[in-house]
Amino acid sequence: MSDTDFQARNDVERLNTRLAEIERRLDAVTSMLDLPFELYSARRGGLSPAVQEAVGRGDLLEAIKQLRAETGMGLAEAKAVIENAQ
Repeated sequence: MSDTDFQARNDVERLNTRLAEIERRLDAVTSMLDLPFELYSARRGGLSPAVQEAVGRGDLLEAIKQLRAETGMGLAEAKAVIENAQ
């Protein structure tokens, strides 16, 4: 892997981490304000590749666990998102 590829991967990883944190905070704010905001659509396109892969394998427990790790979502919310993604 070239230095450029390595740097690009690091940049993408850092941005994904930052985006997940921003989404987690936005979700917390909308929950506190009781606003109807669906952070993740029922479509798989709104989920990370790791979560999509677990859903595709039918491993819903792993998908929920991965989604919670990525977003900081609560169990009930993550479960609903994964069930809608099937």
